[in-house]
Amino acid sequence: IVKAMSDELVYLVGASGKAVALSVANLPEEDVLHGQGVALSSITSFAEDDEIVGAFALSREAIRKSDKQEEAEGPFLLCATANGMVKRSSATLLPSGNGQVFTAIGVDAKAGSVVSAQLTQGHEDVVLFTQQGMAIRFAQDEVRPMGLPAGGVMGIKLQEGDMVVGARLADKQNAEAEVVIVTSDGKAKRMMPREFPRQGRAGKGVEATPLTGEATVADAIVATPEGVLVCVTAKGAVKHVKISNLNRRKRASACSEAVTLSAKDYVTRALCPPT
Repeated sequence: IVKAMSDELVYLVGASGKAVALSVANLPEEDVLHGQGVALSSITSFAEDDEIVGAFALSREAIRKSDKQEEAEGPFLLCATANGMVKRSSATLLPSGNGQVFTAIGVDAKAGSVVSAQLTQGHEDVVLFTQQGMAIRFAQDEVRPMGLPAGGVMGIKLQEGDMVVGARLADKQNAEAEVVIVTSDGKAKRMMPREFPRQGRAGKGVEATPLTGEATVADAIVATPEGVLVCVTAKGAVKHVKISNLNRRKRASACSEAVTLSAKDYVTRALCPPT
């Protein structure tokens, strides 16, 4: 879900590292409740089987900036891959042609698929979360800006069999924001960002939450207590819970039940829709 103005561009980034720019004004209008929308591959050359892992809106004015100082200050496109690579590119490099497909990050077998792509302003810290419950927080400027086709640098040193499931931003300017971790068995907890100390990039990180049984970390978000946590399951179910109703706990404490799942179902994604 992306909040955008009609004169802005929306960028969609796929797990393959390919992305597409779309003019909001040119998108087909649909009924908000009953509209089915159109397939992205039917209006652009974006691959039909490429999973969307990131979406954001940006004004044309932000893209047209050419002053080098402004480029260094952001905004930036930040991408993260399953194997722990991260990359930052100036938003001024993004194309503005409607329907134009481009490379947002170069990926290979070493990097793995893209798991997150988002817009940053440059001052926020980056927090990477892994499937086995680890997390690392580091200053964004540890990732120097690169060209769009570049593959990035190591963000976290993963344990064998682990993978990154999400990348989020910790912003000291947003004092109300909290970290919410969701596990595959429908459990969750919220934590203050200070639970994650800033470290150097490419370290092993810290334990974000203990896990029990076969549960893994499905996703992690940063949101305020007034928001709503939306969990998407493997069977296509959508579960909602108010973030304020989740228990606030420390990193060493386990998550508690947040949503009820049907037999053999599990949480795959989590998000907090914009208000």
